[in-house]
Amino acid sequence: MSSALHSILSEAQFVDASLQPVRVDFVGKSVVVLFDAPGFCDDEFSCCSVAPHLARGDKMVLWDSAAAAPVFVCVECFESGIAVAAKSGDVDFKRIPQFDKVSESEKVVAGLRRATEKYRNNSPFAVIMVSFAEDEALFNLHAAHVSWPTLDFNDHATALALADLCGAFVGETEAYVWDASGSLINKHGNATFKADMSYPFLPLEVTELSESNMSNNYRIDEKPALVVFCESTDSTEQARIHTLLNKVAHATLTSHNSNPPLLFFTSTHLNESSHNLRNWAQLPSETHPDFLIIDSTRNNEIYLSEGRSLTEESLTLFVRDFLVGALKSDKALVPRGLVEHIDAEKLWIKTVTVTTVKTSKGSTTTTRTKYKRV
Repeated sequence: MSSALHSILSEAQFVDASLQPVRVDFVGKSVVVLFDAPGFCDDEFSCCSVAPHLARGDKMVLWDSAAAAPVFVCVECFESGIAVAAKSGDVDFKRIPQFDKVSESEKVVAGLRRATEKYRNNSPFAVIMVSFAEDEALFNLHAAHVSWPTLDFNDHATALALADLCGAFVGETEAYVWDASGSLINKHGNATFKADMSYPFLPLEVTELSESNMSNNYRIDEKPALVVFCESTDSTEQARIHTLLNKVAHATLTSHNSNPPLLFFTSTHLNESSHNLRNWAQLPSETHPDFLIIDSTRNNEIYLSEGRSLTEESLTLFVRDFLVGALKSDKALVPRGLVEHIDAEKLWIKTVTVTTVKTSKGSTTTTRTKYKRV
């Protein structure tokens, strides 16, 4: 393996579960790089109540025609009545659950354990972990909790280089899969391992929007995306919808090789992204399933289902008509005074990070643009 990843790993220092130095053989193997933490804090957000402050936990979101952007208040301010808009009684608030980082970590780690056990004899891949532990005592507990090597607590240069190369964010569990040649083949391995997919651990063809804004290694603002909203349905109906969408996605993606013309998402749980998309498109509230295509590559055009039934045949025709340019888009569906057009950065925060890595061969400086779900 000769790549940027191999160059970084060649000087990395790892420890095993007993905290002893260990060498890791990456030759001829795929590599799963897991970023994880021994504990997580809820993300902070600005509560726009009478007394603005930073808050954590679930949030109440308002979006009406008089607002230039969503208005967020914490549950405590909303229930106590000090959120100005809440006092009027004629404003529709939605409660947005906080993303459960602890549960996500546990599920991804459990999925990776099952994968390593499945391929324990002559494994074609290696797993390494970068811990976000803030002190050495927590790091020791974290490293002892897993069966794969962990990057040494003091190897900061490698940790920064790997985070920059993968596009990882501190404090978020994420698994990245690199093939034996050193190419990044899965930028959102969490879903792959939670679903117990087989080696070589390629991305799922359908992504749950509440878990990630990335599908088939592209963000939703980088490719046109079909989103099926089914938050109000029961688990049986959601499974049916997921199955039929998988069929449509598979047929579409296999005919376009490695360059997907369309991304595929479900939205089974109310979240900020799905709530915003519904408001931008003026879809009905979460009372029945619906779907749309949003195309950020064409000035954020929206293509609505317009009463089409949610069946495999209907979705197949919807996708086909979009790909041949037969669907009518309508940007005017976005309420005037709200936003002129859909801005991808309303859904994801963009940061530009400049990183300098010092090695025995000299220093290298890289600049990367990263996106984080909000």
